[in-house]
Amino acid sequence: MENISVHVADNRIDKELLYEIIYSIINEDDFSEELRIKIIDATKQEEH
Repeated sequence: MENISVHVADNRIDKELLYEIIYSIINEDDFSEELRIKIIDATKQEEH
């Protein structure tokens, strides 16, 4: 979870993706494959 907060602070994870992450944490046992891919794509972006 700490890594996610760092990426939110760096504006790599937007509000919509953060909502999906929080929803998944609250309502599901684990992240779906689709959500994992979205997180990887968002966090692998190069800094501008």
